[in-house]
Amino acid sequence: MSGRTSRAQGHEHEQILSSAEEKTLVRWLSRLTCAEFPASPALTIQIAEKVRQSRLWLARTPPTLPSTRRPMGKHWLDRFRNRHPEIQGVWTRQIEGVRHNIANLDIVKTYFEAVTELYLQH
Repeated sequence: MSGRTSRAQGHEHEQILSSAEEKTLVRWLSRLTCAEFPASPALTIQIAEKVRQSRLWLARTPPTLPSTRRPMGKHWLDRFRNRHPEIQGVWTRQIEGVRHNIANLDIVKTYFEAVTELYLQH
């Protein structure tokens, strides 16, 4: 683009998380999903807050940008999902898959057999 910054780059300072921090969050969400533990919206926001807090802790200076002082808004997660459509499809598919797997009797039996074995060992 002829040396100009993109619209997203130009407004990055207004976002709650930087693009690098959002990439970190997407990686965390992907890892949780691969482990068949899809993050709920509340957990996603908690992880995002931890990512933001770690930046503020590492800086060790009082926040000066408005984006570092304000809390995450109620529509932050919707905007985050819009910016990262790669997690949107995985989100719902994995939740449905986990719901299906939880209802599977063989998985429940295997779990309780493992718990019983651990109990008997100790």
